[in-house]
Amino acid sequence: MKVIILEVEPLAAERLVLLLRQIEPAIRIIAAPDDIEPVVGFCSQELVPESPAVRRCCYKVRLLGRMGRRWFFIDTKDIAIIEAENRMVHIVLMNRTKYLVDHTLDQLERELEPSAFFRINRSIILHARAVEQVKPFINHRLRITLKNPLQAEEVIVSRDRVADFKKWADS
Repeated sequence: MKVIILEVEPLAAERLVLLLRQIEPAIRIIAAPDDIEPVVGFCSQELVPESPAVRRCCYKVRLLGRMGRRWFFIDTKDIAIIEAENRMVHIVLMNRTKYLVDHTLDQLERELEPSAFFRINRSIILHARAVEQVKPFINHRLRITLKNPLQAEEVIVSRDRVADFKKWADS
Protein backbone atom coordinates (compact mmCIF):
# COMPACT_ATOMS: atom_id res chain seq x y z
CA MET A 1 0.00 0.00 0.00
CA LYS A 2 1.24 3.49 -0.83
CA VAL A 3 0.51 6.38 1.55
CA ILE A 4 0.84 10.15 1.41
CA ILE A 5 0.75 11.76 4.83
CA LEU A 6 -0.82 15.19 5.11
CA GLU A 7 0.00 16.62 8.51
CA VAL A 8 0.97 20.20 9.35
CA GLU A 9 2.87 19.27 12.54
CA PRO A 10 6.16 17.46 11.72
CA LEU A 11 6.18 15.59 15.05
CA ALA A 12 2.65 14.29 14.47
CA ALA A 13 3.63 13.20 10.95
CA GLU A 14 6.58 11.23 12.35
CA ARG A 15 4.37 9.54 14.92
CA LEU A 16 1.88 8.67 12.20
CA VAL A 17 4.63 7.10 10.08
CA LEU A 18 5.77 4.97 13.04
CA LEU A 19 2.21 3.93 13.85
CA LEU A 20 1.48 2.95 10.24
CA ARG A 21 4.68 0.88 10.04
CA GLN A 22 3.73 -0.92 13.27
CA ILE A 23 0.34 -1.78 11.85
CA GLU A 24 1.56 -2.77 8.39
CA PRO A 25 5.31 -3.02 7.74
CA ALA A 26 4.74 -3.25 3.96
CA ILE A 27 3.28 0.27 3.78
CA ARG A 28 5.31 2.63 1.60
CA ILE A 29 5.25 6.28 2.62
CA ILE A 30 5.41 8.09 -0.71
CA ALA A 31 5.50 11.60 0.71
CA ALA A 32 4.99 13.64 3.83
CA PRO A 33 5.07 17.18 2.42
CA ASP A 34 5.44 20.23 4.65
CA ASP A 35 3.10 22.25 2.46
CA ILE A 36 -0.38 21.03 1.59
CA GLU A 37 -0.88 23.25 -1.48
CA PRO A 38 0.97 21.01 -4.00
CA VAL A 39 -1.01 17.98 -2.81
CA VAL A 40 -4.32 19.82 -3.11
CA GLY A 41 -3.35 20.90 -6.63
CA PHE A 42 -2.44 17.33 -7.58
CA CYS A 43 -5.65 15.88 -6.15
CA SER A 44 -7.85 18.47 -7.82
CA GLN A 45 -6.29 17.63 -11.19
CA GLU A 46 -5.87 13.86 -10.82
CA LEU A 47 -8.90 12.87 -8.73
CA VAL A 48 -11.81 14.44 -10.52
CA PRO A 49 -15.30 13.48 -9.25
CA GLU A 50 -16.01 11.41 -12.38
CA SER A 51 -12.91 9.22 -11.92
CA PRO A 52 -13.41 5.60 -10.83
CA ALA A 53 -11.10 6.15 -7.82
CA VAL A 54 -13.30 8.90 -6.41
CA ARG A 55 -16.50 7.07 -7.31
CA ARG A 56 -15.41 3.95 -5.39
CA CYS A 57 -14.64 5.89 -2.24
CA CYS A 58 -17.51 8.34 -2.29
CA TYR A 59 -20.65 6.57 -3.49
CA LYS A 60 -22.39 3.43 -2.31
CA VAL A 61 -21.99 0.33 -4.45
CA ARG A 62 -24.26 -1.80 -2.27
CA LEU A 63 -27.24 -1.29 0.04
CA LEU A 64 -28.87 -3.48 2.65
CA GLY A 65 -32.50 -4.21 1.81
CA ARG A 66 -35.19 -6.04 3.70
CA MET A 67 -37.84 -8.41 2.43
CA GLY A 68 -40.00 -9.67 5.27
CA ARG A 69 -37.68 -10.66 8.10
CA ARG A 70 -34.69 -11.34 5.84
CA TRP A 71 -31.93 -8.91 4.82
CA PHE A 72 -30.23 -8.88 1.42
CA PHE A 73 -27.28 -7.14 -0.21
CA ILE A 74 -28.43 -5.02 -3.14
CA ASP A 75 -25.90 -3.95 -5.77
CA THR A 76 -26.67 -0.41 -6.85
CA LYS A 77 -26.13 -1.37 -10.49
CA ASP A 78 -29.20 -3.65 -10.24
CA ILE A 79 -31.54 -0.91 -8.99
CA ALA A 80 -34.21 0.36 -11.39
CA ILE A 81 -36.13 2.78 -9.18
CA ILE A 82 -36.25 3.94 -5.57
CA GLU A 83 -39.62 5.17 -4.38
CA ALA A 84 -40.97 6.63 -1.16
CA GLU A 85 -44.54 5.92 -0.18
CA ASN A 86 -46.18 6.38 3.22
CA ARG A 87 -42.83 7.26 4.87
CA MET A 88 -41.28 3.99 3.65
CA VAL A 89 -38.58 3.73 1.00
CA HIS A 90 -38.62 0.80 -1.43
CA ILE A 91 -36.00 -0.25 -3.95
CA VAL A 92 -37.21 -1.97 -7.09
CA LEU A 93 -34.61 -3.93 -9.02
CA MET A 94 -34.45 -4.41 -12.77
CA ASN A 95 -35.76 -7.97 -12.26
CA ARG A 96 -38.84 -6.46 -10.49
CA THR A 97 -37.86 -7.61 -6.98
CA LYS A 98 -38.86 -5.09 -4.32
CA TYR A 99 -37.00 -4.39 -1.03
CA LEU A 100 -37.52 -2.05 1.90
CA VAL A 101 -34.52 0.07 2.96
CA ASP A 102 -33.75 2.08 6.09
CA HIS A 103 -32.67 5.24 4.27
CA THR A 104 -34.50 8.38 3.26
CA LEU A 105 -34.60 9.51 -0.35
CA ASP A 106 -32.50 12.53 0.65
CA GLN A 107 -29.78 10.24 2.05
CA LEU A 108 -29.82 8.00 -0.99
CA GLU A 109 -29.71 10.95 -3.37
CA ARG A 110 -26.45 12.07 -1.71
CA GLU A 111 -24.94 8.58 -1.41
CA LEU A 112 -25.65 7.14 -4.86
CA GLU A 113 -23.61 7.88 -7.95
CA PRO A 114 -25.09 10.99 -9.60
CA SER A 115 -24.18 9.90 -13.13
CA ALA A 116 -26.37 6.79 -12.71
CA PHE A 117 -29.19 8.02 -10.44
CA PHE A 118 -31.45 11.06 -10.67
CA ARG A 119 -34.24 12.24 -8.39
CA ILE A 120 -37.08 13.01 -10.75
CA ASN A 121 -39.57 14.20 -8.12
CA ARG A 122 -40.18 14.20 -4.34
CA SER A 123 -40.87 10.49 -4.19
CA ILE A 124 -38.72 8.82 -6.88
CA ILE A 125 -35.03 8.32 -7.65
CA LEU A 126 -34.45 6.72 -11.03
CA HIS A 127 -31.52 4.72 -12.46
CA ALA A 128 -30.61 5.63 -16.03
CA ARG A 129 -30.87 1.97 -17.12
CA ALA A 130 -34.55 1.88 -16.09
CA VAL A 131 -35.59 4.50 -18.65
CA GLU A 132 -37.16 3.18 -21.80
CA GLN A 133 -38.61 6.41 -23.22
CA VAL A 134 -39.08 10.09 -22.32
CA LYS A 135 -42.02 12.13 -23.64
CA PRO A 136 -43.25 15.66 -23.02
CA PHE A 137 -46.11 15.90 -20.55
CA ILE A 138 -48.59 18.62 -19.60
CA ASN A 139 -47.45 21.72 -17.70
CA HIS A 140 -43.82 21.49 -18.94
CA ARG A 141 -43.14 18.17 -17.25
CA LEU A 142 -41.80 14.93 -18.67
CA ARG A 143 -43.32 11.44 -18.69
CA ILE A 144 -40.86 8.55 -18.45
CA THR A 145 -41.78 5.05 -19.57
CA LEU A 146 -39.94 2.45 -17.49
CA LYS A 147 -38.40 -0.84 -18.55
CA ASN A 148 -39.76 -3.87 -16.68
CA PRO A 149 -42.04 -1.88 -14.37
CA LEU A 150 -43.13 -3.41 -11.07
CA GLN A 151 -46.07 -1.12 -10.41
CA ALA A 152 -46.14 2.10 -12.38
CA GLU A 153 -45.38 1.87 -16.06
CA GLU A 154 -44.76 5.60 -16.25
CA VAL A 155 -43.38 8.20 -13.85
CA ILE A 156 -43.41 11.99 -14.06
CA VAL A 157 -40.42 14.35 -13.84
CA SER A 158 -41.51 17.38 -11.84
CA ARG A 159 -41.46 20.73 -13.61
CA ASP A 160 -38.66 22.20 -11.48
CA ARG A 161 -36.37 19.20 -12.22
CA VAL A 162 -36.88 18.98 -15.99
CA ALA A 163 -33.88 21.15 -16.94
CA ASP A 164 -31.55 19.25 -14.59
CA PHE A 165 -32.95 15.94 -15.85
CA LYS A 166 -32.17 16.89 -19.45
CA LYS A 167 -28.59 17.83 -18.49
CA TRP A 168 -28.21 14.57 -16.57
CA ALA A 169 -29.65 12.51 -19.43
CA ASP A 170 -27.33 14.17 -21.94
CA SER A 171 -24.15 13.63 -19.89
